[in-house]
Amino acid sequence: MTDRITLSFSDDAGRYLRKQAEVQTCGNVTAYVEKLARYQQVRDSAASFAAWYANHPDHAEAVAAEQAAADVEQERGAA
Repeated sequence: MTDRITLSFSDDAGRYLRKQAEVQTCGNVTAYVEKLARYQQVRDSAASFAAWYANHPDHAEAVAAEQAAADVEQERGAA
């Protein structure tokens, strides 16, 4: 599914987008702008994760402890 959006750019920005699209997406400006948007989505997601992780510094230790406990349980079950 696609979402149709109409954008207007200054002449300079339009030339830049067309030039970059030619190099990176064989001239498909829509594909180039979508590529930029997806790149920004990944950056935003990574920044959100980093902020969450910074606010939960004990998370890695808790996960490691849970994994160790699960490993012990699995070993007990196999014996």
